[in-house]
Amino acid sequence: MDKTSRRTALGVLVAAVLLAPVVAAPPAHANATGAVEVLAATPIDRMVEKQAVAVCPPEKRVIGGGARTRNAPEFRVRLIRMQPIHDAAGDRYVAVAHADSGVMQPWLLQAWAICADPVPGLEIVSVAVFKTVAASLTVSAACPDDSALIGMGGATSAAGYNQLSVVAPTDAGGSESGNNTRPVGVTVTGQAVASGGRWQVTAYAVCVDRIYASTVGRAVLDRSGESHVVELQCGRVDSALRWVSSVGFAQSGVASSSYAYPDSAMPWAGSPPRSTFVAARWPSAPASSAWSLTGYALCNR
Repeated sequence: MDKTSRRTALGVLVAAVLLAPVVAAPPAHANATGAVEVLAATPIDRMVEKQAVAVCPPEKRVIGGGARTRNAPEFRVRLIRMQPIHDAAGDRYVAVAHADSGVMQPWLLQAWAICADPVPGLEIVSVAVFKTVAASLTVSAACPDDSALIGMGGATSAAGYNQLSVVAPTDAGGSESGNNTRPVGVTVTGQAVASGGRWQVTAYAVCVDRIYASTVGRAVLDRSGESHVVELQCGRVDSALRWVSSVGFAQSGVASSSYAYPDSAMPWAGSPPRSTFVAARWPSAPASSAWSLTGYALCNR
């Protein structure tokens, strides 16, 4: 090839490179925007069962939330429903708690909805399991292959006879997610506290496009005692993580003849919140053996 031909070929190659479309690599992570926290509370009274409903502002979508009981008499009030809802009535987060019979002290229930601007791929996947007689029921809900978890919830039926004992994020293998990992689903366990016949447990996974995935914050307290409290700040998991989109918990190791009352799984410290507070009580005597409480936060940038 002579010099003129080489120059012509080189010019064609340069022109082709300059005219070729530039394809940007997809972002590794995107952030949900406009996140706010909405709080709702019941009256302080002696009702056996209470429901609190935190409703998102117009144009916002619920992506997660949490719940807490207060003034619980002898700690004998338990969470039985923590549910994010998308429907024609509006996005909201519903919490339900139930007190043991004979409780006379006034108490209240609080619910938090974490709401954000619409996010691509947002949907709630729910899975339920039914059984007539069982000491516990466990069910998992997984996000579709092209999405990941940003919020979670769980519910039991037959309120006077069972409670939530696990609402936890899960990894691709279906195991409870470790600290600083990306979750793709949720597992929920209901625990029977009395014989109540047929009952069910439902898991709720709030899913979004995979690039909006949350990062799991996980902290465990394993010791003896009647009261366990776990607090977690997203910024301590990773300095880039700023806020919480949902709260979960798991309790284990409680003696088979007794049970701990899950009474708090709440976001706090700002709107959107930056931290979580999880608490459970084991008021039955003796409480000398060790048992564990795990707190989960779904953390976002």
